[in-house]
Amino acid sequence: MSGPKDYAPPVSYSIHVFDGKLNSVFKLQAKLEKLLEECNTFIINDIEHQINLDCKNDLDKLKNNFKDALKPIVFNYKGRFGQDTYNHIEIEINQKLKLIESQIANLKSINENNINLYNDYQAYLSFLDFHNNTIQSYEAFKKQLKLYLINNISDSDPQLLKEVNSKIDKATIQIKNESFKVGFRNMAESLKSLLKEDVKKNEEQIALVRNEISNILLKKYNNNVIPLNDAKQDDPSLPEKQRLESKILQLIDNCEDFSHRKMYLSEFDKIRSSQSLQTIYHYKDFHDTILDSEKKYKIKKELNNLLTQINTFTCHKACENKRNELIKECLRCIESDKPAVQAPELIKKSFDILKTESDKQIENDEIQEKERQFLKSQIITSLSNMGYEVMDDLEVIDFENEDEFLLKIRNQENFLNLKFREDGSFRYVFQIPGKKEELSVDQQNEKLHDMSVTCDEFQSVLKDLKQMGLKIDLRSAIPVAYESIISVSDKNMERIKRKSKSKSYDDKKQEGKLYLDG
Repeated sequence: MSGPKDYAPPVSYSIHVFDGKLNSVFKLQAKLEKLLEECNTFIINDIEHQINLDCKNDLDKLKNNFKDALKPIVFNYKGRFGQDTYNHIEIEINQKLKLIESQIANLKSINENNINLYNDYQAYLSFLDFHNNTIQSYEAFKKQLKLYLINNISDSDPQLLKEVNSKIDKATIQIKNESFKVGFRNMAESLKSLLKEDVKKNEEQIALVRNEISNILLKKYNNNVIPLNDAKQDDPSLPEKQRLESKILQLIDNCEDFSHRKMYLSEFDKIRSSQSLQTIYHYKDFHDTILDSEKKYKIKKELNNLLTQINTFTCHKACENKRNELIKECLRCIESDKPAVQAPELIKKSFDILKTESDKQIENDEIQEKERQFLKSQIITSLSNMGYEVMDDLEVIDFENEDEFLLKIRNQENFLNLKFREDGSFRYVFQIPGKKEELSVDQQNEKLHDMSVTCDEFQSVLKDLKQMGLKIDLRSAIPVAYESIISVSDKNMERIKRKSKSKSYDDKKQEGKLYLDG
């Protein structure tokens, strides 16, 4: 026989919850292994440019942590599987989950750094290619000019040719090839712009020389020589450049952002006004730059819209971690130099899944809250119907917000204290008025008998609930013994006094009514 008991909520812990946590361990370990493999395979070994990049040092520092996180989980316990064992194992699982999640975060950080290094490397190669082509175009321009001079003044004025060539040779590009640096992608466009400015400055310097020599030749040969400014060879690539120019202008015209259009037009004017940069390569490079930039702009615009939605939607607290992870992923894509084209679609799919899960959790909470309210109201109502007197006005009890109830047990002077917790579990405690230390032996036995009767009656209420399909599991039970007797608290004594005063007033009111009616 046992006394007051502590009951789990209708949806109590059970082995399936335990399995669910174990399943989370296995899933996260698989994710950790995949991330570890991705990081281990990252390597850039460019002998030509003396670039050697990997993340071996970062991984070596954490290898023991990875080993512990991936170690198979085993529970070593003896005896029967009880509440203490469950609690101990749950702690082990939570510690394991925490360890794995922290190492996943470490690997994500390392992998993000790898992506940044790869983008830096690609930006570096792109700049080298741009620099080499620009230098070649500029040198071809100077060579063409020198060839013209040789054809026109080498025989008639070799000294002048020598002086002019010397001035042309001094107009050299100062922007050199950079060595690779971490964060190069943030420097690349700026370096390209500086290189274009350098070319423009040197072309202006050569233009001054051309004008000076043209004037000399015109005076010397009485307009019988072709001016240097007209010294151009036929350009066989002109149709292709015109086609590219049309495509570039169309791209610029289609830009959503006015500031982008203004910037692109300014840059394109620099290319078209330069004799060195009017090459197929530079036209294609600029065309691809606009195309890539606008793709990124549209992707990031869509990602920013998604980020706003993710931040502002009503999310269940159980899904907050997933929401935060999705926000981090969205921000990572927004901050990336090359966000994947499919990034918005993938994030939207994840967001839709998150919303569905959150809505389901909110719905479950509402259902469980209604279940808890039903449980409270049904138990109190059943006990009241059995003759238990509620120490509050039953008609005005707020079952949604009130969680503790005191009932006078029928045919006894004792009380039943019921406490409902937020998780839906509850406990009932048998309480007596006065101090138990003052009870005689006979009174103690009487109270123990009353406790046993009360427990049996409460069990009958729970049986009715089970017949309704409401599963309630016993967590713990206190034996019917002197040690289990508890006195009514001061707080509850105040409730009893208020109830007594109210009842006395109602009785007097009723007596007066009977007297008048008689």
